[in-house]
Amino acid sequence: MNHYLFTYVDAVTKTPSTEGPLTHGPEVPQGLTVEFMLESQYPTNTPFGYGSSKEDLERQPGILAKVTAKELKQAKKDEDEAQLNRAKTEAKVGLNFQRNLTNEEPLEFQGHLFDVDFDSLQVLSSAVSLAHLRLLDKDETKFRWKTADNAVVELSPRELLELHGAYFLRANEVHQQTSSQKNRISSCKSIKDIYDA
Repeated sequence: MNHYLFTYVDAVTKTPSTEGPLTHGPEVPQGLTVEFMLESQYPTNTPFGYGSSKEDLERQPGILAKVTAKELKQAKKDEDEAQLNRAKTEAKVGLNFQRNLTNEEPLEFQGHLFDVDFDSLQVLSSAVSLAHLRLLDKDETKFRWKTADNAVVELSPRELLELHGAYFLRANEVHQQTSSQKNRISSCKSIKDIYDA
C-alpha cells in the first residue's frame, strides 16, 4: 500500500488547491482513498490530507509527497493532538465569554437589581471613592441611585461600599468556577471528554 500527502484538486480543471482556487468544487485526486484531513488547519484555501492507494499516484495532480507508513502514523498522531488542543482553546474561549456575560448580569442587592456592566462599574467606582471620603468625614449623606429595575433608591456611603463589595465577591466566585472548568478541560485526553463533562 502506498501512502501520500495530498491536497484537493478542482473538480473540472484538476488544478491543485496549491496552484489556484477550486472554482468548480474540491475533488480528491483520482484513485486515492482519504485516510484523514488536517482539519486542525481549517479554515484554509489549501486543505491538506493523507491518503492511500494500491496504485502509484506520484504523478497524479494533487499528490504532494509519498510518505511511509510510519510517517502516516505520526502525522495522524500529530493531527489528533492538534485537534484536541484546538478544541481545548475553543472551549476555554467559550468559558471566558460566558464568564463575561455572567459578570455583566444585574446584581441583586437589598431587593433591587443593579447594573454592573462596564460603564455602570465606572460610575460605581467613582461613587465608591466619594463614599470613602464621606465615611472619613463622618458624612452620612446618601447617594441616589437608579437601579436596573428602574427604581430610584438611596444608599448610604457604607451601603454603596457593600454593593461594590458584593459585585467583586460574585465576580471572584465566577472566576473560580471558570478556572476550575479550564483546569478540567486542560486535563482532557480526548475531544469527547471536553464536551461530555
